[in-house]
Amino acid sequence: MRQTAPRILYDAVMKPEEIVVARLNRGATILQCVEKTQTRVTLALGRNKQAKLPMSRVLYATGVVPAGHEDFVEFRDRAEQASNEIDLSEVWEVVVEEPTPLSTDDMADLYFGDASPVQRAALLLYLDRGCDYFVPHDRGYLPQTPDALQSLRERRKREAENAEAAETLMAALSAGTLPVPMSNLHEKFLNHIRGFAVHGDDYARSYAAHSLLGTVSEGSGDLQRLAFDLLVDVGVFAEDEPIDLHRADIEDRFPAEVVAEAEAIRNGHRIDERGRSNGSACSSA
Repeated sequence: MRQTAPRILYDAVMKPEEIVVARLNRGATILQCVEKTQTRVTLALGRNKQAKLPMSRVLYATGVVPAGHEDFVEFRDRAEQASNEIDLSEVWEVVVEEPTPLSTDDMADLYFGDASPVQRAALLLYLDRGCDYFVPHDRGYLPQTPDALQSLRERRKREAENAEAAETLMAALSAGTLPVPMSNLHEKFLNHIRGFAVHGDDYARSYAAHSLLGTVSEGSGDLQRLAFDLLVDVGVFAEDEPIDLHRADIEDRFPAEVVAEAEAIRNGHRIDERGRSNGSACSSA
């Protein structure tokens, strides 16, 4: 999830065509200034497109005015590439015990050394996308506490495991098989599909089944039928599965001794022949 980065001070004498980092609806972006007033700035978005934004949306005015469009593209590409390579773990280890906020300028210098405009822009792009090690603060960024960072990592691990289990289960079901081996997560997701096949949108976790089935639906409008068909293909359900009994929560499978008793009756055996009294041998008073 993208975090909202604090705004840093911009150059009050921002020049036409100067490269800036500004926050658009899609996040921090490298653009060029067209003109500015006391309160607003006009930025070039591309061919014949401009946006007028409050000055507060400018995160960083680089002071760099490119000689031409190619130089601007080179600056932007270098910054975006550098942002993908940033790892602030070592900076976090240095400042984690300090409760004071760290400015983006200080963070850039700690990470890069004497940071260049390209590197400062890269750091802003990186922070705006969300950083595990630091959280936004009015005056910069605070380091995550070790406990908070550990919790975040554990949550990310669970999310990754859930995503992998969902993907492998649905791939297997689409191929008419079940994953081998079946993990607990596979069983959990399979139960969601089974519950949805029986109860449809009345199933309490129908949203989970929708998410799973949506990855293999290929435009199918009847997800409940799709769930049933997938379960039939892998042998979880039979073609004539008694769905109404499942829906009414009536047991359609019985213990072995009950089945044996029914078989005995069907085969014509008398109950008293197996050592039970049928009442006929009782003496009358």
